[in-house]
Amino acid sequence: VAHLGADATLSNAFGLALKIFNIGGRTLVDDEPDAGTFDYNTINMPVFFCNTVAHYLFIQQLFTDAPSYFARGKAGAHQLLSEFLTGKGTLAEKDWAWDELLTFLALARLPAQNVLLSTYWTEGAVRHGDCIAKVRFAPVRAFADAVESRVVDLMSDPDAYRTALVAELKERPFEFDLQVQLCTNLEQMPIQDVTIEWLEAYSPFVTVAKVRLPAQDISGADNL
Repeated sequence: VAHLGADATLSNAFGLALKIFNIGGRTLVDDEPDAGTFDYNTINMPVFFCNTVAHYLFIQQLFTDAPSYFARGKAGAHQLLSEFLTGKGTLAEKDWAWDELLTFLALARLPAQNVLLSTYWTEGAVRHGDCIAKVRFAPVRAFADAVESRVVDLMSDPDAYRTALVAELKERPFEFDLQVQLCTNLEQMPIQDVTIEWLEAYSPFVTVAKVRLPAQDISGADNL
């Protein structure tokens, strides 16, 4: 797993992934046509900060280099935001990534809390047959209330988030609701712009399954 630096030097955005096995049918991945698996990759925001592969390529590079930008203080931070907006000077002004930049800035408002307490969204829509939906993992209230290591002190440990998660799962299990939000209106709930949140007023999330994490010791190097 890539680790770009100490948690305190990064944002408070993080993800949750779920791999499902024994799925019938061929995949769209050329080198794994019969893998029989399906992956949900989610992050702790209902919207995402890039809409195209072109955006993702330069944004990923900016994230990789972010510590060097921030090491130069305000000037470096301003340059990072400028290069994000303009695609490092590759985008025409009419194509500047304003929506993506505003979504990126929202990451700064995410709290530093135990990763078990966050809700995780797919951001992008997923199609299952005739249904288009977004999927999220929401903490079950009873389990969330039992979490003891709630606020994460990012200055206490380079891997503060992992340390808090290890401590929590060592003592007690946890549970998420796996929820689905059906697309009911393509204008209000667009599938091509992941910077726009699908409001629950248009279509509420419905719990369809549980994701249960048993109490366990995940401190080993094989879980890095």
